Amino acid sequence: MTVLMSVSRWVLSAVLPSCVLILLILLAKKLFYRRAGAAFQYWIWILLILRLLIPYSVQSPASALNLLTPLNRLVQSGELFPSQGSPNIPGGTVSPAKAAGQKPSVPAADSGKEAHRTGTAPYSPAESGLAVVWLGGVLSSLTYALVLNLRFMGKAKDGLPVSDARIQDICREAKSALRVRSDIPMLYTKAVSSPALYGVVHPKLLIPEYLIGQISDEELKYVLLHELAHWKRKDIPVVWLTVILKALYWFNPLVWYAFYRLRQDCEVSCDAMVMSRIRPEERERYGHLLIHLLELGIREKTAPCSMGILPKKHFIKRRIVMISNYQKPTLKRILISVMLAVVIGATGMTGAQASASAPAATPVLPRQPSVGLAATAKEAAVDWADSFTYREGPFRFALLSDELKQKEYQDYKEANWTLGGSSPWVTGYTVTAYTEKGKTDTGTQFKIDYTFTDSTRAKYLGSDLITVKQSGTAWQVVRHEPLDPLGYPELTEAKESYTDWEQPPARKMSIANTAQDTANLWAEALKERNGSYRLAVLGYDLLTAEGDTYQKNNWVIGVSSPWVTSYTASPVSQSKDSARYKIDYRLTDSTGKSYKSTETITLKDLGHYGYGYWKVTGHDQYAGMPAVTADQ
Repeated sequence: MTVLMSVSRWVLSAVLPSCVLILLILLAKKLFYRRAGAAFQYWIWILLILRLLIPYSVQSPASALNLLTPLNRLVQSGELFPSQGSPNIPGGTVSPAKAAGQKPSVPAADSGKEAHRTGTAPYSPAESGLAVVWLGGVLSSLTYALVLNLRFMGKAKDGLPVSDARIQDICREAKSALRVRSDIPMLYTKAVSSPALYGVVHPKLLIPEYLIGQISDEELKYVLLHELAHWKRKDIPVVWLTVILKALYWFNPLVWYAFYRLRQDCEVSCDAMVMSRIRPEERERYGHLLIHLLELGIREKTAPCSMGILPKKHFIKRRIVMISNYQKPTLKRILISVMLAVVIGATGMTGAQASASAPAATPVLPRQPSVGLAATAKEAAVDWADSFTYREGPFRFALLSDELKQKEYQDYKEANWTLGGSSPWVTGYTVTAYTEKGKTDTGTQFKIDYTFTDSTRAKYLGSDLITVKQSGTAWQVVRHEPLDPLGYPELTEAKESYTDWEQPPARKMSIANTAQDTANLWAEALKERNGSYRLAVLGYDLLTAEGDTYQKNNWVIGVSSPWVTSYTASPVSQSKDSARYKIDYRLTDSTGKSYKSTETITLKDLGHYGYGYWKVTGHDQYAGMPAVTADQ
């Protein structure tokens, strides 16, 4: 599945650049139709073949994609189909190496429940489904082309070798004119209705049985010149490439149209080559040959990967016009063709240039473990940035004020509690107090500057402005800038690119690093009556089942009396990746009486980026509080 997703994303990333390149080529061909030679009209399409085959492109300020930067970033980054990891596994594109110098893998992950257990973000159902549909289209297209060629080969293999000395002499004359030294056998066959060249490694000239005797020796020479020109120019390997690429991009009609035009231009260019090898007085007779073949009622009857002299009837007019107006290539025409190729290559084969540079990131050291999500305003801002870096939607949601929780709950839920997409991913961030406004009555403002990258190693920049305010013992985000549905800020591309794979920065948050951390936060949530703390450490299944209940109760848990004054979380049993904890609460009320309560929770280490990632996968069921008894 990983390979399928990687290849489908590669194909998707080439759609926009290839469409832009096709439009540039068609525009150049339209504007310089008479000034550029027939060879240019054909060979310029090689740029498109290279663009579709090679996913990487050099960034350039001359790239036409600079005009489409937002759309290009959307396609390249994979944001069209973001990964939908579970909240207990925020997942990410590249896991940091556990050992120094270890390179992370290309951003990809297998989908399914196993991804939730290992901590790798699965692909979204939409993307996975479309990837399967794409693969089905590719296989269907390739199968269809293969079946047609196999059927054609089956008919052609029964052909009889041409032994007529007269025809052999004509063929040797044509090969001599084109300087073709390869031995290319000729076969009489019923598999074609017009002469055709077939085969990449062992080519054969296929001659319709009925044609001999209906065309003159001179016309036969022109036919053979045309087919041998296809071999001389290596057109059949190019056609095979177009068949494969049309299968890969079967969903893109512009690619199909481009290769339709390529076949037309191939025939025109081949005619031009023949024109250059015959005498001027013969050129008119070569044009008459095409008309004569039409008069004989010949229609296309070849394989997709064969080259015939008469592919389409409606296309003959353009070829006749070219033949009648043929002029040998001049230095001026060659220079125009070269300059056009350079311009199209510089604007259509390159990637969008970055627009801004990234500030140097000031590392934020991990803080000491503490109960709760943030002990200071700065820590709340760091947690906000860190939760996005590691795609930990529940942790970020717990930082929101009650008002923002109610407002954004549905958005987090619909995103499967996962922040960001699989690409681009965060490579670093800095958190600074926002000096323009600083501390206000509404809270303290912080600016978070992120750097991102993707599989192309480009560098992107984005920033977020948040306001943090204390509410009781908790620090909450009371305002943040509008973000896209995945939580991304608006991104711009930096001038420089990364030279190697970049990893996410070291995790700063101490939440859920150990089973003890998670058990303490679970108990602290009841002490503070803060349901969002518990939501932050709930396993995905529990979060799905209980999230709406927390939201309905406005994130308030416990009871007003008696209230929790202290607790002790002790392990009952523990293994490498699972544990059971017993939590003993001490409570009191307005009369000063003492009470006690106990509950048991089950935890599991789901592993994430090489860090501990302990989540609550089971707990006692109760309303408000576990059973309370008087403390004797």
